[in-house]
Formats: sequence, C-alpha cells, structure tokens
Amino acid sequence: SMDFRGRIYPAPMYLNPQGNSLAKGLLKFADGKPLGTNEAACELAIHGANTFGYDKVSMQERVDWVVENQERILQAGSDPMGDLWWAKEADDPWGFLAFCNEWVGYCENGYDHVSFIPIAKDGSCSGLQHFSAALRDPLGGSAVNLLPTDKPADIYQTVINKTIVKVRDDLTRNENIDLAQAWLDFGMTRKTAKRTTMTRVYGSTLFSARAFIQEYIMDTDAKRRQEDLSYVSCLKGREFEAARYLAKHVWTSINETVIAAKDGMDWLQECARILASENLPIIWTTIDGFPVMQNYPDMAKRRVKTKFGDQLIYLTVQQAIKDKLDRRRQGNGISPNWVHANDGCHLRMTVNLAAYNGVTHFAMVHDSFGCHASDVEMLGACLRETFVELYVDNDPLGRFKEEGEALIGKALPDLPEKGELDVTLVRDSEFFFA
Repeated sequence: SMDFRGRIYPAPMYLNPQGNSLAKGLLKFADGKPLGTNEAACELAIHGANTFGYDKVSMQERVDWVVENQERILQAGSDPMGDLWWAKEADDPWGFLAFCNEWVGYCENGYDHVSFIPIAKDGSCSGLQHFSAALRDPLGGSAVNLLPTDKPADIYQTVINKTIVKVRDDLTRNENIDLAQAWLDFGMTRKTAKRTTMTRVYGSTLFSARAFIQEYIMDTDAKRRQEDLSYVSCLKGREFEAARYLAKHVWTSINETVIAAKDGMDWLQECARILASENLPIIWTTIDGFPVMQNYPDMAKRRVKTKFGDQLIYLTVQQAIKDKLDRRRQGNGISPNWVHANDGCHLRMTVNLAAYNGVTHFAMVHDSFGCHASDVEMLGACLRETFVELYVDNDPLGRFKEEGEALIGKALPDLPEKGELDVTLVRDSEFFFA
C-alpha cells in the first residue's frame, strides 16, 4: 500500500521487511539464487559486517572483518546458543544471525550456495541526500556520500565532532562550565546526534532535539547500569538541563553542515504558507507521475457528554472545520512530505528499472533497498541511474514551483540558489547506498 506521498508499505503487519530486527531476520525470499561469483560472496560478507555494526569503513575492510571473525560466525550459524556474542554485540542481532546461517552454507558450497536472505543497501541520511541533490549542494552532498570517496562519510560523526569542539570551548567561559565538563565526562558519540541530525530535514525543532538527546542519556545510562551495577551517571538528576544545553550546540552544528537543505526547507515552508493563506492545499506531481496532495484541515475541539454505566464521561473530540486549512501544519508538514514523496519516487523508479534488467525479488524499507546477493550489483547501478534521472534530467523543486503557481494563479518566491555539485558523480560513489 502507499500513503498520500507515495511511500510504500507492506500489506502484512509485523512480519514484513519493515518490521523489527526479529521480523527481518526471520524473512527469506520465496526463491533462492546461487551466489555464482566472488562479487556476490563479497556482498554477502559486507551485509554481515553491516548488520553487526561494522559499517563505517571501506567495503574491503568489511569483507576482511568477516574473514577474521569467520570461526565465531560459523559457530553462531551452527550453534547460536553456544556463544551469544552475536546477540550481545551485533547492532542487528537477528539479521546478523541470518547472515551467519548463510555464511555456513557459503563455506560448505562455495559459489554454488543458494542464498535466500535480502542483502540490504542503505542510503546515507536520505533526506539530506535528496535536498543536496536538488539544490546541487557540494557540502551537504559530500557529507552524505553523493561524491566518490575512499571511505564513507558519516554526517552524524561530523555533527558530533563540531559539537564536541563547542562544548570544549565552553570550558574557557564562565557559564555552562559544569555542564560542559559533565558532558565530556559522560562522552558523546555519533549516536548522540544521530536522531536530531536525521530528522532535521524533516522539519524537526530544537524542542524535539532536546527530547532526542534526553532519551539518548536515559538509554545510555540504562545500558551502562546493565554492564556495571555500581554505575552512577555524571548527569544524574540533570538530564533535562544537560539535554537542553547540548541540543543547542548540536542544532548549531547541524545548521553549519546542512546549509542548503535549510534554505530548501525554508522555501518550501514559505510556499506552503502562501498557499494556505489562500486556503489552498499543496498539490504536486512526482517525476514518475504520482499525484501528491497535502491538505491538513483546521481542527476545532468539541466537548461530548456521554455515560459509561452510571457514570458521566466528558470527552474532547476534534472535528475538521469545513473548507479551512491549518496554516501551521501546512507549513510544518511540507518539508518531510516533499522529501518522502521523492524518496518514494526514487524507490519506484529503481524497482521498475531493476525489474526490467532482471532483478526479481525486492525487500524495500523506504531508503533501504534489498535483493539477492547475486543481484546487488545490478540494483546498485539502477538506484544510481534513477537518482541521476530524478535530479539531473529533472527538477523536482522547479516542478513543485510551477504546479504551485498554476494552483494559486500568481508567482511564488524564487527558488533557492543552487550550488555546483555534479550529481552525476553519484554513479562513482561506492558509499551512496552501502
């Protein structure tokens, strides 16, 4: 099924490719395909390293990691309860265990091994990939692997590195010295900034950034207490204050990294509010012809009195006001909806092109594309070609502007200025989807 933006969702609940680690680990394709080549075997190994969490290094280093840990991998595949290291240490334990089972088959049968599991290739912060390509932003594009590099760029690490510099600078100032030192003692990793960075191009706010970081503190403390019962957090009792302090630095660091994307978001929001002021929905068409309409009605609250047994119950229900749009929601919703419409378009275009070129089985999760190991090379070529078609052969932001102007009958604000990024270089970017 598809939502109004064209994002695709499986019909079954729970046990589907978009489920949790266990659901994805249990699923296999209905038909297997022999590995056939060394390249396919390497893709299987890379998938194993990715599910374990060893995914911020070169492809060859991921293959080497599997070879170095082969004995434990084979043990996990043959006798998973004998050593639970896969459950304790892997980022995606059930996906990694499914890989271990496949690796046992490969070691026994070589290239003749018939593989059934989906090999996933994930985008690097796909929302920023789409904005960077649409606005030809070389800085943002470099941060999310639109350009060829020897090792994968990691935007979450880039953001937290900038944040750490700001926190250390606070040690030389009179205010926030205690909080700055407490955070340096607590430790900051890419995961500290991941959710805030990931959702920035979807219209998240400084308030949500504070909530994400506070949740990170709680989760980190819980894990550390499991490992050491005597652990006492240096942020204990100050979680809210500490999260609010760090969120400001993370927010500033993100805006220093995704400058063009912020301009694109601001432009979309301005257009949405202009249309909403005329009480008009936002209607546009994706490059592959999918019509999208964002239409958030203004809601009025109404009190309802009812009875539950002998007890009076007062309920508050929300009711749409006829022919009136919510200007705030129209503005806040347009950035994530535009991005999701384009990543849904990219997925559909990729599946169509890959199917035309012989790929028969897919396991798709918005910006994670899965197929048999033997088809990964073809799928990778197709997703790069369709991305070029989406942003080089076409102009989604320009189309959005034209359709918006046709709807309102007057000119909308000028498009944000574009940079010099050569989007065709994505064809040579090994880590675009990796």
